[in-house]
Amino acid sequence: MIGIRLFPDRRIDLHVRHQDIVEYINKRIDGEQDIYTEQLRGVIKSELGRKSENSFLWTSVVLNEIIKIDLPTKGEIRIQLSASFKGLYGELFARILDRSRDKALLILLWIT
Repeated sequence: MIGIRLFPDRRIDLHVRHQDIVEYINKRIDGEQDIYTEQLRGVIKSELGRKSENSFLWTSVVLNEIIKIDLPTKGEIRIQLSASFKGLYGELFARILDRSRDKALLILLWIT
């Protein structure tokens, strides 16, 4: 659940259902039928759905990383799916830091 305070006396809570994440995963993976076998699509759907913890951001980042793999194997997909929330975000931040120290500092200022 994400809480947003629009006015000092008013708050809106946004809820993500697990089913919303599952539908997102299904649509993305089913759109890649020419790349993945039915078995690989099943592995991605079940593992990613189980590990998503209702985070669209984590789910979309992991899916993007999986889609970048040329001729993926079940092992390569499982490696991508094994990324923890903290580990994945740390890796992404390290990539940004390598490219642009200024952007990395702005991100740190924004999230802390």
